[in-house]
Order: sequence, then structure tokens, then C-alpha cells
Amino acid sequence: MKALLTLLMWASLLWSQGAWPADCASTDYSFLTTQAEVDALGATGCDRIVGELSMKNSGDITNLNALTNITSIGEALTIDNLSALIDLDGLDNLTSVGELNIATNGALTNLNGLASLTSVGGDLVIGDNAALTNLDGLANVTSVGGNLLIFINDAVTNLDGLTNINSVGGGLTIESNAALANLDGLTNINSVGEFLTISDNVALANIDGLTSVTSVGGFLTVSRNDALTNLDGLASLTSVGGGLSIDNNAALTNLNGLASLSGVEDSLTVEGNAVLANCQGLAPGLGWPSGPPEDSVGGSIAINTNSNGCNSIEQILSSVSGPTQPIINAAEVSSTSISVGFTASTATEALFPITGYTPTCIGSEANVSGSPASDILDNTPIQETLTVTGFDPISVLSSIEVDIDITHSDPTDLYITLTTPQGTELVLWNLGTSGGEDLVGTFPTTLTPVDSLDSVTRQAMDGDWVLSIEDLDAVNIVNEGVLNSWGLHITEELARTGTSSPIELFAATRGRDYTCTVAPNTQLGSIPASDPFTVSVPLELPAAPTIVATDFEDSTIRLTVSVADDGGADITEYAATCTDGSNSVTGNSATSEIAVTGLTNGTAYTCTVTAANVVGVSGASAATDSITPEATAAGLPVWLLYEATK
Repeated sequence: MKALLTLLMWASLLWSQGAWPADCASTDYSFLTTQAEVDALGATGCDRIVGELSMKNSGDITNLNALTNITSIGEALTIDNLSALIDLDGLDNLTSVGELNIATNGALTNLNGLASLTSVGGDLVIGDNAALTNLDGLANVTSVGGNLLIFINDAVTNLDGLTNINSVGGGLTIESNAALANLDGLTNINSVGEFLTISDNVALANIDGLTSVTSVGGFLTVSRNDALTNLDGLASLTSVGGGLSIDNNAALTNLNGLASLSGVEDSLTVEGNAVLANCQGLAPGLGWPSGPPEDSVGGSIAINTNSNGCNSIEQILSSVSGPTQPIINAAEVSSTSISVGFTASTATEALFPITGYTPTCIGSEANVSGSPASDILDNTPIQETLTVTGFDPISVLSSIEVDIDITHSDPTDLYITLTTPQGTELVLWNLGTSGGEDLVGTFPTTLTPVDSLDSVTRQAMDGDWVLSIEDLDAVNIVNEGVLNSWGLHITEELARTGTSSPIELFAATRGRDYTCTVAPNTQLGSIPASDPFTVSVPLELPAAPTIVATDFEDSTIRLTVSVADDGGADITEYAATCTDGSNSVTGNSATSEIAVTGLTNGTAYTCTVTAANVVGVSGASAATDSITPEATAAGLPVWLLYEATK
């Protein structure tokens, strides 16, 4: 009777808080510590809690059976230090929570009561549940918006219950789970938004379950996993947004799983792995073959106290040999392409197989620069011009680099644009930061432009390029900087990747010499390149002209023509031939309008035209219909004057 009265009193309190019978949106249920309080919450019929539901620090709560109506919890569900709780069966209708924290429940054996849960908007924490053997109750969860933390669950042997999770918005920590042997339940996770920590899992033999992860937004730590022998599960990982630390893994023998890693934004540490002798997987990131500063590590590098072969950058780089050098043995040209034939390379490291080949042919180049030493004043734009000439008779595919050297106390005040000869304005710098004073570097290699330079690589390069710089500081006009120098590097570059010889490159310019190389592609980069091979793309005859207009007058026929393809060189002469079937008369012109004179009035003629460039003379155009020149009076044909007098 006393228990019933307590339950009714609790239900009355919930009614007064506006939570009866189903909407508990305005109420938090924090620090429920007795079974009676849990049962009273269930008695309200509440099915939606927008706030928090927290059950903590109790040996009295033995079950959650009364909570079967609850379908969603907007903020956190916390089940913490409930020593008598065996299962979560009363939560079987719960589909979504803001955060889920299940920790320090010594008698909890399973999470099956969460079988309907599909999403966790924030953190998902499963920690220090000594009797918990598996996470199968989470099998329908597909995403975790915050951190996913699995730690100190001594009886958990696998993570198979997490198999449907495909993304983790925050960090992922798997730490101090004594019986955990593998991470196979994580196979669908393809990205981790923040940190990834795998540490102190003494039975963890492999991390193959991470095989789908391509990026880690923050720090990646693999530490003190005594049974871990390799990192093959990270074979798809290409980038780490923070630092990378691999330390004190007693059985770790190789880092081959990191062979696809192209960059580490912060520091790189590999220390205290007693039997680690093969670190070849780090070679691409360390800038093989030359090493730093050609590396892709943003911070410091510490590699030491491992086994011989992995105790320094030098040891790692010297342990790797790249593919053999390919040899270009033929290059066939057509009107607008180059087909590069070559003897293939041989891969010398199984870790870095050859995935293809990239031939590159360099044609026209332009290098112009200036050193204006122009003062940069607050809110007073300056402009400097560089002129490119002789680069291209037509627009060709080009790569563009812009050097800049500005002395300035605060580059975050600067707005810099580049205008092409065709009038396209590109924003290079918009109040960005260089990490300190001055702005020195090259767009887009060491400095990142706001607008991509690739957007104008098909424009004609010849003409004036205008650099504009403005200091947008909102104070009085003072001299805060100097444009010391700037320059343009423009290169006509043809490149295309293929799997085998020959590989054809398109958009070549006729009449131009190209210097070609070919290189194998591996995770080590496109290296080594072949020796250069020079090839000339010949000019060609013009296409046969098309006669687009005809006219006639006294003893004369006038023709207007167009030529679809000039063969890569300017047309130097047009030649017309008009014939009456027995006699032919010709006319020549340097323009596309040709007059054929000396014809017989009243006689019908058909005409054709050829075009010539430095290579030679084209074929003849299609013949015109019959054209009959006539004498004119006052510039008009006789027949027209006659008709006008009728």
C-alpha cells in the first residue's frame, strides 16, 4: 500500500508539471534513484521526453520495464552506476535519443532493450560495464552525431552490435576493453569527424574493422595495444586532420596499412613500438625519396625507440625503392594529339604497386615577373600589369601559377584579385591569414586561392594580366605594406593517365614542339619520370573553303568564303577559278573576299576556291551554281535597268 501511495504521489507531481499523459516535453527527469520513481514515470504514460532522463547512483533500480511507452528523448538518456540493473528491456520502443550514456552498471549483461533505437544525435557512451558481453542491442543504430566512446567494458569481446553505423560526427574511442579481440563491427564507418583513439585494448589482435574509414578529422592515436601486430585496417585512410601517434604497441611489426595516407595536418609520432621494424607505409607522407621538407606532415616528426629500420626518417626512406624508370620509345602525332609509346616500369615494392602511367607533354611556356616595390596603403587599391606575348596563337589548356611577395604587418587586411586578358576576375586572397606577417608564396601550390585558377586555363593567355591589391583596414591611410614582386608561370601542359602503352594525349597545338615524359603512378607518387622525348606536331593544309556568298558585275564575279580549319597556320592566299566549260579565269586575294575579273558578260560560269598556308594549298571548294556576269549602267545590270523601265 505504501508503494502504491508513493507511485500515485509521483504521478500527481508529473501531472502538475504538464507531463500527463503523453507529452513530457517541458520536463527533465534527472537523478531518478529508486525503482518507485522509475515506475511512477512509466505510470504517466509519457512517450516523449524532450529534456533529459537520468537514472544514476542507485542499487534500488532493478528494471526499466515501466518505461515501455517512451519512444524518444530529446536530450540525454543516462544510465549510470545502477548496480542492480541487469538489462534495459523496458526501453524496447525507444527510437531516438539526443545522447546516450550507459556507464558503470556492474550487473548489466546486455543492451537488447535498445533494439528499436536508430539514431543518437550526440554522444554515445558505453563505459565500465563489467558484466556486459556484447553491444548487440545497438544493431539498428545507423549514425552517431557526436562522439562514440567504448571503454573499460572488460567482458565485451566484439563490437558486432555497431555494424550498421556508417558515420561518426565526433570522435571515436575504443579504449581499455580487456577482452576485445577485433573491431569487425565498425566495418561500415567511412569517416570520423574528429579524433580516433584505439588504446589499451590488451587482447586486440587487429583493427581490420576500420577498413572503410577514409578520413579522420582530428588526432589519430594507436597506443598500448599489446596484441596488435599491424594496422592493415587503415588501408583506406588517406588523410588525418590532426596529429598521428603510434606508440608503445608491443607486438606491432609493420605500418603497411598506412600506405594510402597522403597527409597529416599536425605532428607525426612513432615511438616505443619494440618490434616495429617496417615503417615503409609512412614513406609517401614523409616525402619519399628526398624526405622533408617535401613531406606532407604539418607539424613535428618524431620517429624513435622502435626496432631497427624504423628509428628515423632516414631509415624509413632508405628502406623503400620505387619503380624502375620507364622509357619513351615512340611518339605518333595526328592533327591534334600525341600518342606516347613507352617501355613499362617494374614495381620493386609490393606495398606500392603501379596503378597506371601518366605521360605529360609540355608545349608553350611563359614566365613573366615584375618587381614594382609598390606601397600598399590603407583603402587605396593598387594595380600592376604583366603582359604575356607569343604564348598561344589559340587558347590551349594551360596550368597557371602566380608568385607573390608582399611585406605586410597583417595579411588579414588584404584583398587581392587577378584579372585575365579576357576580363575574368579571380579572387586570390580575401582577408586570409598567412599565419603571421607578410604574404610570400605561389598560388595555387603553397598558397590557396579563393577562386580556382583552373577555371581560366582554357582562355587565351596572351595579353595583359592585372594584379589588384587593396588593404581594407578601416583606419587612416598609412603605409602598412609593400608589393615587392609578383610573377606568372603559364605552361601548356597535356597530360592523361592510362594503364598501358601507348597513351594518347589530346588538344595538342599544330606547329608546336612538345617535350614529353611518362611516369608510373604508385602511392609514392608519379615517379620516376622517363627521360624527355621531343615530338613535333606538324602544321597541315587548310580545309577546303566553303563559298558562303556570290555576286557579279561587269565582267566580274565576287566570291566570299570561309575556312573551317586553317591547318594550324594563317591563310596566306585564296585563289578562285571560274570556268565556262572551255575557258578558265583565276583571281587571288589575301582576304576571304575574292574578285575574278576579265570574264565575258552573258556567259555562265561556275567557280571554285582554294586556300593556302605555309604548308601548301588546300583542296578546292564545291563549285557554285552558274553565275552570269553582265554589263552595268550606273553600276546596275542591264536586265535590272530594263525591268525598271517597264
